[in-house]
Amino acid sequence: VFANRGLSGIDGTLSTAIGLALATGRPATLLTGDLSFVHDANALAIGPGQPRPDLRIVVVDDAGGAIFATLEYGQPRFAASFEAVFATPSGVDPTALARGYRVDAVRVAGLAELADVLAAPITGLQVVVIGIDRSHRSDLAQALAACAQDDPTERDRP
Repeated sequence: VFANRGLSGIDGTLSTAIGLALATGRPATLLTGDLSFVHDANALAIGPGQPRPDLRIVVVDDAGGAIFATLEYGQPRFAASFEAVFATPSGVDPTALARGYRVDAVRVAGLAELADVLAAPITGLQVVVIGIDRSHRSDLAQALAACAQDDPTERDRP
């Protein structure tokens, strides 16, 4: 597992993943949000004759920066300005953007279809986009934090 800038930076996210896949010579998967994908999409402009990685890029498309809903300004009292100031929806279709760079891209309809795509071997550069509803992003962050603090060795103890 590799992380770019402490899991919070968007600068060079795709470039880093492409570099890691090429450097290791192993198939890799990148999980990224739609804003990070759009921000570094030029990394997909790999020139003719240049090596291309075996890299699957999974884009979680929540139409903006849902992660910011987990911070102070995601509180209900800031709802009036949250969308324009923090969520910053781009209006860009990540699938169409990837195809513009001649990269195979598919949008999946749900988790079952995503699981099928992820089960296939990684060959070449590919983008998989899944749309999610970001209205419950803060709830998801809290649930994940609770799971991270859960001690699996304590589960079966009385």
